[in-house]
Amino acid sequence: MTEKSRQSNADRRRERDKCRLKLSQHINERLGIIVKPSEVRLNPRFHDAYVWRPFPGHEKLYAPIFGKNLSDHSIGTYRLLAEQVGGTFEATHRETTLGDAEGTTLLLSNVQPSFSVEIERLTTENRGLSEQICQLSSALATELEQRKVAEEDNKLLYDKLRLAENQLQQYSHAASCAQEMFSKTFAEMENSLSILAEIRQETDMEIIKGLPA
Repeated sequence: MTEKSRQSNADRRRERDKCRLKLSQHINERLGIIVKPSEVRLNPRFHDAYVWRPFPGHEKLYAPIFGKNLSDHSIGTYRLLAEQVGGTFEATHRETTLGDAEGTTLLLSNVQPSFSVEIERLTTENRGLSEQICQLSSALATELEQRKVAEEDNKLLYDKLRLAENQLQQYSHAASCAQEMFSKTFAEMENSLSILAEIRQETDMEIIKGLPA
């Protein structure tokens, strides 16, 4: 084998390995199925969980390619497959048929979402939950702040009420003392007027007795 032939085989092997790796990654990302690069097939066996499907308008291009084994193709085909996977063709779940207990045929299709789609869905849900948590945390912080302000206002109002009650008690006590003092003074005045009246009466009688008959 010439040096040129050996180099050509090495290049072909390298491009084939790259193609297998690319196809394996596509199967895993889209279908959530792990297939080793060395086990990737263009014409999967019946028990393989995947098949290759050309996009509309590309059926004629890929029909002969998918009809051969991957190892039978050229470097150009390997590069085409590696570049176009997911663009003009894709891996899809294989549909299988099973017989039920009554002998009828059921068509089953594995509609399990791809691993990447599932991750994207979970990421979106997680983002939504995170936003809800942030909103709830913000609402809770606002509620706590409002409660704190309300408690401070209530305390201030309570202090004012207690001060007003104390002042009212002081005013009431002062009024009671003033009333008591007024009553005492009034009683003393009445007593003084009564004594004064008696003295005046006695004085008048003495004056009358001293007058000549």
